[in-house]
Amino acid sequence: YTPTHITMFCHNTMRFTTILVVAAVFLAMGQCHTAITASDTGPLPSFSWDHISTWCFPTFATLPLTEDQISHFSRFDMVDQCCSGLQKRSDGQYVPHTAEAAFNFSDQLRAYKADTFFYPYIGMELGQSWYEAQYEFNTNSEHSHQWLRYKNGSIMTCDGTTQSHTLCALLQQFQNNSKVYDWRAEGMIDFFVNTISGVYWQSPHVNGIFFDDIYTICEWVSGSGVSEGWFDANDAAEFCNASFAALAASADAGRRNNKLPIFSLKGDETNTSAYSLEKYLKVLLTNGGMAYFEYWAQWPNQPRNEAMLEFAIKLGQAGVPMQMHAEPDPCRHNYTDWGLANFLIAAGEHSYFSTGYGWNPSAQQSFWLEAYDRPLGPPKGPADNVAPHVWTREFEHAKVFVNLTDCNQTTITFF
Repeated sequence: YTPTHITMFCHNTMRFTTILVVAAVFLAMGQCHTAITASDTGPLPSFSWDHISTWCFPTFATLPLTEDQISHFSRFDMVDQCCSGLQKRSDGQYVPHTAEAAFNFSDQLRAYKADTFFYPYIGMELGQSWYEAQYEFNTNSEHSHQWLRYKNGSIMTCDGTTQSHTLCALLQQFQNNSKVYDWRAEGMIDFFVNTISGVYWQSPHVNGIFFDDIYTICEWVSGSGVSEGWFDANDAAEFCNASFAALAASADAGRRNNKLPIFSLKGDETNTSAYSLEKYLKVLLTNGGMAYFEYWAQWPNQPRNEAMLEFAIKLGQAGVPMQMHAEPDPCRHNYTDWGLANFLIAAGEHSYFSTGYGWNPSAQQSFWLEAYDRPLGPPKGPADNVAPHVWTREFEHAKVFVNLTDCNQTTITFF
C-alpha cells in the first residue's frame, strides 16, 4: 500500500474523522505498495471483471453435504464456513468437532472443485464452547487466569441470572457461562495464536480464517462497561490494546503460513470509535488482510449506509480485498438491485458479494442471483457522486445507479 488518508464517519460524534495511516506502519513491512496483489495477501481466488465475483457463508450445514449443497456452494469464488458438524449431548452442551468438520467440509467441496477457496470462522470475543480449543479454554481451570474478570474480581460469564448488562444479551446467544478472553493475561495471546487459530493456519485444508467480532467486546468494555461500573477506564484501555495485539499476532502467523485473514467490520462501522477503526485499519493493512462488511447497505435512507459506502470506496481504491454481505433486498421488489448495486459502486479488484439470510440455519444463506451469470466487464472508471446521496458507475456491460434515499431509483442495467 501507499500511505494514505482514509476518511470514516463516526456516528457517535456525528462528524467525519480522518485517520492517517502513517508511513512507518508500511515501511515496517519492508516495502510500500500502490495496490494489493495475491502475493501480498495470501491466497485469493483468481479475479476477473468479466463477471461479479461472489462468496458464500454456509452456516450450520449438516455433514456430509448433499450433492445439491456441494454443487451450489462450489459456484461461488470463496466459501466462508461456520459451525458445521456440531453435535449436542442430551444435556444440551455442544460436543466440539468444528475443526475436523471444517476440514471435512473443505475436502468435500474440493473433491468437486479442486480450487475451492475455503475460510473457517473464529469469533474473537469469547470462548465459544462449540470449538475444540475454545472449549478447552472455556472449561479447563488451567485457563482460569485468562478469563476476563470485572473490577470486583468476579468472572464474566453472562450466566443469565447473576449478571445482567448490555453485552450479556449478545453473549448468551452463543452459550450461557462461556468465558471471555482476557487478552492481557499471561499466555493468552500465545494460546490464541498457536492453538485456537493455529489449527487452521497450519492446515492444508483451508486458505485462511474469517475473524468475526473483532472489536465488539473492546467497544463494550471501554464504553458502557466503564460507564456502568463494570471496568476501570485504564483496565479497559489495556484490554483493547491487547485484543488488537492478539489479532495482529494471529494474522502475522497466517501470513507466514501463506494464509489470508478476513477481518469483520461487524456492520457497526458508524457506531464504532475512531480508536477501534484506526486499530482495525492498521491490523488490516499491515497484515495483507481482507475487509468484510456485514449488514452491507442494510436499509435505504440511513446515514450509516452512505458512510459505509464511502469507506468501502476508499478501501477498494487502495486495493484492499473486500467481502460484502447484504440481507435480502430491503426494497422488496427483487433480491438484486439494492445491495448488489451498492456493492458495484464500491467494488475494486478482489471484491466479492453475497446475499442471503446469514445466520438462519433454516433458510438459504447464499442466493445465486441471475446477475452473477451476466457479463460485467471492467469499470470505465471510479464511482461518480453526481448529487447528494446519488452515485453512478459504468462497466463495460452494465450501468449502475444508486440513490441511497430511494429504492426505486437504484438500478443495475445490463447490456
